[in-house]
Amino acid sequence: MRDSTMRDAILALDREILDLTPIQLISKAAVASNLEFFSSAISQAWPDEVDYYYAIKANPHPDILQKVISAGYGFECGGMQEIQLALDNNVRFIVNGSGKSSSILEVTAANNGVINVDSGDELDTILSLNASARIALRLKFVFTNEPENQMDFYFPSTYDSVNAYLRNKRWGMSLDEISTILTTGLPSRLTFEGIHIHLGKLGKTLASFELVANDLARQVNQLSAISKQEIKTINLGGGWNNSNPKPDGSTSFDMPELMTAFIESFRSGLKLKEFPSLIFEPGQAIVGSAGCTITTVTSTKFDPTSGIHWTHVDASTMTTNPVANSLQGSSYAISNLTSSSNEVIKTSIVGAPCMGSPFAVSVELPIPREGDLLAIWDTGAYSYGLQRDFNGYLGAQTLLLENLNNDIGEAQ
Repeated sequence: MRDSTMRDAILALDREILDLTPIQLISKAAVASNLEFFSSAISQAWPDEVDYYYAIKANPHPDILQKVISAGYGFECGGMQEIQLALDNNVRFIVNGSGKSSSILEVTAANNGVINVDSGDELDTILSLNASARIALRLKFVFTNEPENQMDFYFPSTYDSVNAYLRNKRWGMSLDEISTILTTGLPSRLTFEGIHIHLGKLGKTLASFELVANDLARQVNQLSAISKQEIKTINLGGGWNNSNPKPDGSTSFDMPELMTAFIESFRSGLKLKEFPSLIFEPGQAIVGSAGCTITTVTSTKFDPTSGIHWTHVDASTMTTNPVANSLQGSSYAISNLTSSSNEVIKTSIVGAPCMGSPFAVSVELPIPREGDLLAIWDTGAYSYGLQRDFNGYLGAQTLLLENLNNDIGEAQ
């Protein structure tokens, strides 16, 4: 959405609407385009069967869900309310999470959903239901050998290596655990669908994703050989963005490049009798770039002790999008839509409430002044579901754009 057409469309909105900031704008056309773009990027790299399940948590707006359904996607669900959305819309669904209750497991099994089993304990609960169920086993991916170039991967600085980080993640089971489950055997009432794994936000470079793909292929081969089980599907989860963001807002590669690099490496490393079907669970890749937040500058401040210029706005990561910096530490791209100043300064953009992370740190903008309208780009993911009032500041309203020509849907 970060183009002059969208900028002009925003400024053409009625002033009464712009006065309601913070506003979350979502382009339905961009959502539809991203759905097609994501699936086409993968189908070009993987000629065999692929299926898609939209991560509802990314944005559960009813109009967006209808776009997803029209594109043939299923739903990736967490809690009971998301499962109910799948049932209400008669959509195939997968259930994820490390904290599934027995009621969630029971409802999923009864309605032919796929349970991505997170642990041996969860599998025991499923067995105790004494019901038929479709299951996949979630693999906690850890590199067979520690990568040489640690800087090619995202992991918190509190860990001394990427493998130390991966071992301590709470999701999934080790390769040995899954091997034991498959070797021991599952009762006939459980249909083993395949392996689930979440890899989308691990690598920083194409080479790093190729390394992940090669290692994953070896582990899948090992599981199949040890258990003598056919691996029918590999669910590669979510976290796959349309581009890999850098801190300056630019991108180092796009989705087709990523999918080609990852899938070709993965495919070449597989030693199975037949290639499995792939499953993806995109969310942010579908809605992230389809949305932007319009916010008004409320005040500015220069701190001489730090040399920081602060720009305060009426949006906040507490009221608009609490996971503002979920893109692995990168800042949002921000435009000043109304400034007439030719002078550019470096400023940090932050919400007025007492809590919340900055939207961006030390970004170059035409000098912001009280009343200026800023566009915070690529905020279509999570904002709708997580927005709320906080500290006397209102959460963002959501407006649906039919297309980039500024046909405005009803305010939600």
